[in-house]
Amino acid sequence: MKLDYQILIDQQFPQDLWERLEQAQTRVFAQFMTFEGDAAGTTFADRLIKAKSKGLDVNVIIDNFTDFRISDTFYFNKKVAFERIETQSMMERMSQSGITLVRTNPLGFLHSRCLLRNHKKIVVIDDSIYLGGINISDHNFSWHDFMVRFDDPPFLPEIITDLRQTLETQKSVPWQTESVVTNKYIDEKVCELLETAEEEVIISGPYIFDLYLLQRLSLVKKGVKIKILTNQDSNLIFYDLNKNYVCNELAKLNAEILFYNRFSHAKFLIVDREKVLLGSYNFDIESCLIHDEIEVLVEDQEFANEFYQELYQNQGNILARPTAEEKSPTKAKLVVSFIAAHTVHYFFHLYQAIFKTLPGLNKNFWLTVASYLIVCLAAITLGVLLKNDLLEFIGYFLLACTFLPLPADTYVLHISPLFSPLFIGVIGGIINAIAVIAERKFVEQSLKEGWGARARIFFQESSLSRYFMKVPFLILFISALSFIPFETFRFLAITNQYNIAKYSLATALGRGTRYFALAAFGGFFALNGWLGWLSIIIVISLVAYYVGLFLQLRVNLNRER
Repeated sequence: MKLDYQILIDQQFPQDLWERLEQAQTRVFAQFMTFEGDAAGTTFADRLIKAKSKGLDVNVIIDNFTDFRISDTFYFNKKVAFERIETQSMMERMSQSGITLVRTNPLGFLHSRCLLRNHKKIVVIDDSIYLGGINISDHNFSWHDFMVRFDDPPFLPEIITDLRQTLETQKSVPWQTESVVTNKYIDEKVCELLETAEEEVIISGPYIFDLYLLQRLSLVKKGVKIKILTNQDSNLIFYDLNKNYVCNELAKLNAEILFYNRFSHAKFLIVDREKVLLGSYNFDIESCLIHDEIEVLVEDQEFANEFYQELYQNQGNILARPTAEEKSPTKAKLVVSFIAAHTVHYFFHLYQAIFKTLPGLNKNFWLTVASYLIVCLAAITLGVLLKNDLLEFIGYFLLACTFLPLPADTYVLHISPLFSPLFIGVIGGIINAIAVIAERKFVEQSLKEGWGARARIFFQESSLSRYFMKVPFLILFISALSFIPFETFRFLAITNQYNIAKYSLATALGRGTRYFALAAFGGFFALNGWLGWLSIIIVISLVAYYVGLFLQLRVNLNRER
């Protein structure tokens, strides 16, 4: 069946949208991340209200992010105070007219959930669908961007189902078909397309300077041309900080980078000029981990050729190559950029775990975690108030011997003058065994789905896991005893369902022996007034060790690549 479509670039989209709204006969669905009460927003709202007055079924979905950022600045900026009021007034007018209007993703306590956005941009008018990256606001309309109108496409029923589900629940459920993918399935589709590319890959995105891009492009076969289209300066400072390091790494992949000389919000992936993936996905870590997104894969030669012509070849006047300075940044800039890129990458992983993965766990899990923490904190508090060193020791160790980043070794040095080394070793080993058993129950719950399930599968299938399972007891004992990172092997024991009795015994023996030795040294140095210096030396040594380990890991990864 021939695909009926229209590629709409920049101002072509609102012009076409206004015309289609005037001609609408039965229904209108509109979903956007931001829908602001400026000229663009009020014009669209007025047309929607007019459509409703004609008896059409009109439904609007707006993410709560539009309450947080208005005109590309934060809501508390005095410059947007009037527009903020106008935005709320506009939404009230739509609701009062009979339009079904729902809001997605509440911002949460102190706006802590502000990054969890429903990032989709969809308009359905009768049997036509608009998909792409343009939101409804004056500043979005001023950017370089596009939408594609598909007239009565085969995937229309699936899009309508997704919109109705969001209207009913205010939530987005991941789903995929042959041509449409959402949320977690988009990354799988991106990886599949990059792995199967034979000649050329062109990626455009406003915020693609992060480690996500590097990791995905490593899947591309050698010899395949890679072209990256993005902004020289974005409206998000942390992506600008990432730029030098990511560009330097892209050069190693022989990727060609072209910068838009005006702000571009266009996002798409063209593979071999035969397949086009387009929609709301930014091809960055945020879209991958924490946004609700939608993409359509078009495998139509005529469409691919026209899309390539319109969004790449015809944009030569707004694309430029990097300057000599951008190609060869100073070492200082590279170091800053390296730190920024990794910080951003792991921040979003942590944010996803806290606000998406963990809240999805059942109530019993959280009650168990809360109970455990309350017992530990109560023991510590009572120990301090009653000046009972043993109670404080037990409470602190029950916390410090889990995955929580609390310094157990330094604490052993601190209490070494209070108890005998043998007592500290035995009690410390037993407490550690109890803590890892409790911790295992918590971790197993968090590994059942989502990000946790992917981490579990990754560790299970890793070569490190195969080596570990050959002599797990010995490895757990040695890592518990030494300064080898114990957390990795604890995680391997959990993901591979290693016998819990042997797991806790290896932990108790290794950690108990270690604490005995540390307490013995701590007691000796305390008698001579050197305990404080010893603690500082141990902490510095540990930091140096982990930094060295990290640098060595990077060297190994670069060699493999």
